Amino acid sequence: MLVGGWRDTAVEEEVGEDDTTTDRIQRQLDAWLAAQGIEAPVTHRWGGTMGFSHDGLPYIGRSADGLYRCGGFTGHGQGYAMAAAELVCALIRTGSHPDADLFDPERS
Repeated sequence: MLVGGWRDTAVEEEVGEDDTTTDRIQRQLDAWLAAQGIEAPVTHRWGGTMGFSHDGLPYIGRSADGLYRCGGFTGHGQGYAMAAAELVCALIRTGSHPDADLFDPERS
């Protein structure tokens, strides 16, 4: 089981670039699991910062160093995840994708 969320209930604590977990959010996640009747031990916890791009669009594609990148989702990672995977797969397979320029990691 993978759960997450509730960051909007701890706005004061969930700011900055620290990627450690906060007690308030972890308690809420634990309470939600208990309310669902899930009694399995929690084996992993993590936090993370949101990556923002300069223009609001993620950086997806091949960089000048030859590495493929997906980042800077600006809080919309869930929505962009499948499209990012499709774009990178197309670039690896064929070297092109109709939206490659829009999301090019090297754009300015």
